[in-house]
Amino acid sequence: MKYTNFLIASGIITCLVFFALSVSSDEFKAPVSEHTLTISPDQARIISGENVVINVEVKNTDDDKIFIKLGAKDVPESWITYDKQLFNLESGESGNTKMNIHIPEGRIGDYSVSVIAKNPETNVEVAKTLKIEALPPKDKGMSGIPIFPPAEQPVLLLIDALYLLINGIASLLF
Repeated sequence: MKYTNFLIASGIITCLVFFALSVSSDEFKAPVSEHTLTISPDQARIISGENVVINVEVKNTDDDKIFIKLGAKDVPESWITYDKQLFNLESGESGNTKMNIHIPEGRIGDYSVSVIAKNPETNVEVAKTLKIEALPPKDKGMSGIPIFPPAEQPVLLLIDALYLLINGIASLLF
């Protein structure tokens, strides 16, 4: 029994050694970054309802030609458009584009956008984070309710007082 176990173990080891020697080490190579991604600026302040333009550069650092697709996540896709989203880059070549982000009116707060450059052939992706602070329009508060300049406030108070007076008189008469 011990001799049989020894023969089985020796056979398994021999097969594993033979397999390891017959397979190229390139087949076990882990995917490495074959491209770089640069975004500028990497943070922005914007009034909700307006746009911010981000410069994006993708560079091929691989020895071969690669295909890159730009994308973003963590915000709705409808907020983002690209001048150019797809790149075929030769070794050492760079591609530039502009990414336009539109924060809809009323969407106030801090957003982190993951900008992604992905090679769909190898599934290698590089991501950068863009921080956006969406501010309310100057004529509206954090709730989106219009704020009137101080010069207009006395007129509004007078209109409110007149409205209350008319309603009060009308309720007494009817």
